[in-house]
Amino acid sequence: MSATPTAKKELRRTLRAALSGVSRTEVLQQSHRVQLRVQRIVEQLHRDRDREGKRAEARAPLSVGLYLGMTHQPEVDTDALARWLLQRGDAVWLPRCLPAAKQSERSAASAASDASAQAPTRPHLAFLPLPSAESLTALQPQGKYRLREPTASPAATRSYALHPAPLDILVVPCVGFHPRTLARIGWGAGYYDEFLERYRRVHGRVPLLVGVCLEQQLSVGVVGDARDWAMDAVVSGGAAGAAEGSVHVRGDEVGEWCSRAAQ
Repeated sequence: MSATPTAKKELRRTLRAALSGVSRTEVLQQSHRVQLRVQRIVEQLHRDRDREGKRAEARAPLSVGLYLGMTHQPEVDTDALARWLLQRGDAVWLPRCLPAAKQSERSAASAASDASAQAPTRPHLAFLPLPSAESLTALQPQGKYRLREPTASPAATRSYALHPAPLDILVVPCVGFHPRTLARIGWGAGYYDEFLERYRRVHGRVPLLVGVCLEQQLSVGVVGDARDWAMDAVVSGGAAGAAEGSVHVRGDEVGEWCSRAAQ
C-alpha cells in the first residue's frame, strides 16, 4: 500500500516535531554510534573484496557515496566518517543539487551513442569527489537547502550527472525510515530516488544502500511507493547510553550480510 501525499506530509511534520527536541550533543553522540557500525560494514566489504580477488591490489579503495549532515536541523553528522574514509584511502563522493538539464544538454545526451546517458529533466543530484579532509573543512552551507556541497568544473559536473561514478556503498539520509521494511521517506523532492534510478540505468545495478538516522527518525508509519527505494540496511543512533548504534535489516541475503558485517 502506498502512502498518499497528504499522509507523507503529515508524517514529515510529525517526525520534524520529534527531532525538534534533540540537542546537538545528542546528535553527535548518536552520530558516533552510527559511525562505528558503518565503519564495520566498510571494513567487511574490504575483506570480502580482497578475499574474492575482485580487485587488482589488496586494500584498493572503495568508493563511498556520502552526505554531509545539515547543521540547522538534527541529522546524523557524517563529518567524522568522511575523514575516517579519506584517512584509510577510500574515495568519498558527495552530492550536489543541480537544476534540470537545459534543452541543449538534453539534445547532446540524446545524440550520444550511450543510450543510458539521459540528461535529467528535473532537479537532480550529481555525486562529486571530495579530494581531502581539508576540502571538507572548507565547505560552507549554501543554496536553497543550506547544504555543504562539493564543487567541480561545469564540464565535470555535467559528466558526473550523465554518468554517475561507480559506488560500492551509498550512505543515505532521511526524514524517516521504517525499522523493518527499511522504507524511506525524504523531504519530498525525490532527489535520491531519481539518482538511484539514473544510476541503475547507467550501471545496471545500485550500490549497497545503507540508510543512517537518529533513533527519533524510525517510524512504522513510513510507507514507500513504487518510486521509493528501500535500503539494504538502516543504522540508527540506538538508545541513550548504548555503546553502538542499532542495525535494522530485512531477512534477505544482503540484509543478513549487513547484519553480520556490522557486528
